[in-house]
Amino acid sequence: MLEFLQGIDTWIWTLIIFVAFLAYYVFRNIRSYNKNRDAILGFQNKLEVGSRIILSSGIHGTIKDLNKKTAIIEIAPKVIITAERFSISAFEKAEVKEEVTTTE
Repeated sequence: MLEFLQGIDTWIWTLIIFVAFLAYYVFRNIRSYNKNRDAILGFQNKLEVGSRIILSSGIHGTIKDLNKKTAIIEIAPKVIITAERFSISAFEKAEVKEEVTTTE
């Protein structure tokens, strides 16, 4: 049934298997890259003026203006810095104040 395969040398089979594994590896990495890129671009599209954000360096601030590549950020009253949009790593979470209850 597979007589036509008997004439092919083993190095060709090794090459075929190597190419198949390489194609799988490249396909898997491309899918992972596209997922990460979509998540980053989705986050960047959610940025708006007035949002409380955290820069990748750990600086907290409020967005005052957005450009295509940069953001003007107020980190303290009357202290404004310019940062790359892609250096914004997350939105700042609102602090939840817990009520202190005492039992007497």
